[in-house]
Amino acid sequence: VYSVYALHAEDHNPLFEAHCQVAVLKEVVIATGTSHKKAEQQAAEQALRLLLK
Repeated sequence: VYSVYALHAEDHNPLFEAHCQVAVLKEVVIATGTSHKKAEQQAAEQALRLLLK
């Protein structure tokens, strides 16, 4: 499950924060990016790394 929040909504310097929750992980993974998509991708990559440990 993803939740994405705009931290800075300035047109020239946006920053988004994505929260990724996976049922088998006990923690929520949080990542940031300069777009909605990049923030989600970063959160997914971090969650995958945790799952593969």
